[in-house]
Amino acid sequence: VSTQSTGEFLEWLGVRTRLKGWSGYRGDLDVRTDTTGRYSYMATTSRALCFRTAASFTPPIESQVLHNYIVVSPIVHKGVTFYKVSVARRQTVEKFGPPLALPSVYERNATLRTYLLTKLVNANLAAMRSPGLASKIAYPAKMAFLNGLVEKYAPSKSRSCLLYTSDAADDRISVDLGGR
Repeated sequence: VSTQSTGEFLEWLGVRTRLKGWSGYRGDLDVRTDTTGRYSYMATTSRALCFRTAASFTPPIESQVLHNYIVVSPIVHKGVTFYKVSVARRQTVEKFGPPLALPSVYERNATLRTYLLTKLVNANLAAMRSPGLASKIAYPAKMAFLNGLVEKYAPSKSRSCLLYTSDAADDRISVDLGGR
């Protein structure tokens, strides 16, 4: 975190958490060797959020994974903190809510915090449904979820004959419980 206002914003949005040794939800962040940074910010709404940050935004950013950008800029007026919120997304990503107000300047309060966290969750879900990212992230996530269900609920004898297939064209997953 490079500036005081960035640090204040992140600590308002979530809880600064040391990654090394962290045993809670971590997203894809490294909790063993600090390769993805020493700290992250954790927040909880209806879902657990774990995020890294960038101190500045200079488009275009070339990435196979980053599909949405939510840029938050502080504005202090007469001692009250406001944030200007901007959203950029790849053309392949559907629009996601909640919508921005016009002008998109909001006073810092609990309602804005909930709004931003909801916007972040929806941005992630919209990106995961986009054609370029769905095959890279959504499918493996679905497979991990299905494997977890199998581990938890399927008798151990049935596990050895499970076969998973995916039709990437329409993102369906089929599970074949038959023999190999």
